[in-house]
Amino acid sequence: EAVTCVGFLSWAGVPLFSPKKANGQPLLVSAGSDKTLKLWNANAKRPLDDSDVYMLNSAETLIAHEKMINDISLAPNKSMIATASQDKTIKLWLPSPLVQKAVLKGHKRGVWSVQFSPVERCLASASADKTIRLWSMTDFSCISVFEGHEASVIRIQFVKNGTNLMSAASSGVMKLWSVKKQECIGTMNHHKDRVWAISVGSDEKEMITGGGDSAITIWKDMSKEIRENELQKKEENLLKEEEMETSEWRKEYKVSALRALELNRPHRLRNILDKMISTVNAKTEVASFVSELKKEQVKQLWEMIRDWNTRGRSCAVAQFMIHHLLQTTDLPLKSPANVDLIINPLLAYSERHHKRIDKILQNSYLLDHALTCMKQEGI
Repeated sequence: EAVTCVGFLSWAGVPLFSPKKANGQPLLVSAGSDKTLKLWNANAKRPLDDSDVYMLNSAETLIAHEKMINDISLAPNKSMIATASQDKTIKLWLPSPLVQKAVLKGHKRGVWSVQFSPVERCLASASADKTIRLWSMTDFSCISVFEGHEASVIRIQFVKNGTNLMSAASSGVMKLWSVKKQECIGTMNHHKDRVWAISVGSDEKEMITGGGDSAITIWKDMSKEIRENELQKKEENLLKEEEMETSEWRKEYKVSALRALELNRPHRLRNILDKMISTVNAKTEVASFVSELKKEQVKQLWEMIRDWNTRGRSCAVAQFMIHHLLQTTDLPLKSPANVDLIINPLLAYSERHHKRIDKILQNSYLLDHALTCMKQEGI
């Protein structure tokens, strides 16, 4: 059935309907740009002409705010209504009859969205001042302020049984917040214009958003899959750790070096390579290790060598690997960024090391000359 509500002086921006009984009747409340909050008599509907369209009349009308009302929300237990307005306030109302319960002040600009938590006695609000506030429904005080958006926050929605909060800004950026930790745990930048609507499925596995870019986006909750992948990766890393330890103990340095590189352990890899180049077949061992590397691993190894080359203690391993890689692999010169990040630092520190070696060599000549003179003098 279609229903026409008669009694608006301006556009009705935000209707709210609850088919469940509130004081024995369905609850239908609306608010709009005329600053009023209206309670409708849902049972007293009259047919409009001879069609399937019915007409409702307003049972109660209140001037609720000083400026237009942007959003309304109903508490999970249907005991309270919240309205958000451009006058920077949120007001709480008792339904049927409409009685003002409290006024929440704190936002510095207009409030675009308001949402009751499905489990906790708290309320979230989003404002053009780029913040989200969490309010206590016990003493009506502000519990916390979430900051991070760079534009007006125009929509919010509790997810994950009230443990997380989704927000959308006028820039199109969406953020996921942890209510307990009071921090942003995810940022999504898919929409190219402001996001006007957020709707979450009853099982909370999917979410739909609609924006000013004329796009409707369906989001799927992948947190379970991500956790499983992280757990699997952790188990794989533990196995690689064990293999790295065992192969190093057995002096199978190629295997242990490969595992250290896969685990991104620069310090451990440097120690393993130091042992490798100390063996009798150092060149053969290093060649076998390098031949097993993939293209991205070669670049990763170059970056590690660059860091090793900056320190005197590890420059010997770095210089040995540089000498070998220059003979067996291509330099990472495909982009100017690689030249600045890898090649230039290698050249600068290598030159410094060679100057230091030349100075030590010159000093050794002076020492040899001094010893020779002392022998001639019979000292």
